[in-house]
Amino acid sequence: MRIIPAFRLQISAAIATLVIAVCFVAMPAPYAMGSSPLSVWNVAAAPTPTGSWYAVNYVDGRWIALGHTAYVAVSLDGSTWTEYPVPAGSWQSVAYGNGRYVALSSVTASPQEMISTNGVNWTTVTGPAGAWTSLTFGEGRFVAVSSTGQIITSKDGVHWTPTWQQSQYDFTSVAFGNGRFVAVDGTAGASAVSVTGLNWSVYSAPMTGLRWGTVTFGNGNFVAFDGSGSGYIATSVLGFGWALHRYAPAQEIDGATFGCDSFVATGQSAESTNNFVSSATGAAWTGAAAPTDAAADWTSIAYGANRFVAVDSAGNIASLNSATNCTPKVPTAPQQVSGNIHHGEVWTYMHPPSSPGGAPVNGYRVTISDGTVTKECSAPVYFEPNCIIRGLKDHQVYWITAQSHNRFG
Repeated sequence: MRIIPAFRLQISAAIATLVIAVCFVAMPAPYAMGSSPLSVWNVAAAPTPTGSWYAVNYVDGRWIALGHTAYVAVSLDGSTWTEYPVPAGSWQSVAYGNGRYVALSSVTASPQEMISTNGVNWTTVTGPAGAWTSLTFGEGRFVAVSSTGQIITSKDGVHWTPTWQQSQYDFTSVAFGNGRFVAVDGTAGASAVSVTGLNWSVYSAPMTGLRWGTVTFGNGNFVAFDGSGSGYIATSVLGFGWALHRYAPAQEIDGATFGCDSFVATGQSAESTNNFVSSATGAAWTGAAAPTDAAADWTSIAYGANRFVAVDSAGNIASLNSATNCTPKVPTAPQQVSGNIHHGEVWTYMHPPSSPGGAPVNGYRVTISDGTVTKECSAPVYFEPNCIIRGLKDHQVYWITAQSHNRFG
């Protein structure tokens, strides 16, 4: 029990256990991939004209696919797609946050950025100059990384603030989870970590020769994939202190996601037809055959609404329905809950949960009780989610409970 002037507060369901990953630098033996339970991929009827897709995401209740053409493909179910014209550009990343879809260019040429409020009608804006390779949204802000070592952030997707630039790094991917942003580097195998997106720390690779191609987050772990086709995968709780794993036959991995209790990654296979690989933990992997030509270059993959969707550079869009294999799960409790007392009220701040469960977290609930009277407040999913409960009495013991919830509970 923590004693605070005028109030005594007992915090319950609000303390998370911190687990530190250990970095093993010894050469791990590769896992031989078996057959995958996530193996029934179906190719959607290609929208016309065929695009060259390099980014797909499930955002704000719809699927969005973009690429190096003047079209966006939109779908509500991941199976039936409709194309709409967009400003021509080299679009290789797309994210949604604070009521706005944002796409950035992968080359330093105009247009650099386009935005949309509905995913269908897009307009260009004066975006940040750079070769942007990846974009994510978390804690109320967008964070983008580039192949020339730049990292930028924005709350509205229009006004950007540079937060890091070191030209020796080639950042290929950025992900958000566990209350932090993690970016990975394709030159030296380094990783950059930030809690706010503003201040970054860079950590060395767990082994020389690694060239990270993509990173994703799920089930309390970041998982990074070597993009050179070596078959190395690394897992980490905090974005540093990586544990190395390996699978065989190895292949190039360009996109990865987490959903339905599984990590799923894809790319281009030179030795087998298993373009899609999956794992429950990030350590042992199983393969699934590509639904098209085995030489296809699958560039991006995402998960949403009980479905995995992948796109390739030839214009194919494949999906896998996971509804029959996925058990609905509620999120874990918020992490690092803190409170401040001021004039008969308590202000609470929550870090996101270690696991969102089977769907994205859509809000937080805080209750406070003295055993007789219970008060409640709600906090939206935003940067530093917080809420205030008023009308409390001096010299009273209160029990505070913080909960996170998604559409399953």
